[in-house]
Amino acid sequence: MKHIQFITSIVAILFVACSQQISIQGKPDVLVKKYLQDDSTYVIICKGYPKPGTSGIQAIETAKEAALLNAQYIARGIFSEDVDVVKDGLVEKYDSSDDYVILTYAIKHPDIKQYIQE
Repeated sequence: MKHIQFITSIVAILFVACSQQISIQGKPDVLVKKYLQDDSTYVIICKGYPKPGTSGIQAIETAKEAALLNAQYIARGIFSEDVDVVKDGLVEKYDSSDDYVILTYAIKHPDIKQYIQE
């Protein structure tokens, strides 16, 4: 069972890495803010845009999904492989706007600053 979860996590990370390059390049203002909140928490605030051709609830939900994938992709570039940004990450808040969603994503890991690669 643990092997299936590990493989699923790897596939999700690969999916994020491959799919989000287009989103981030197409929307240069995806990252709003990133900062170290305390010794064990790093926060990323970013935007997600709805899938073209969607409206209403579907647009909001696709924007939420895009924001989450953007946050995980950005986090993957910040931390070493020792931090699992999907498993250690937590959505703290979504804020909806007419054209996008802003996500607050917190990664909690003991002494997280030692794993920052930037």
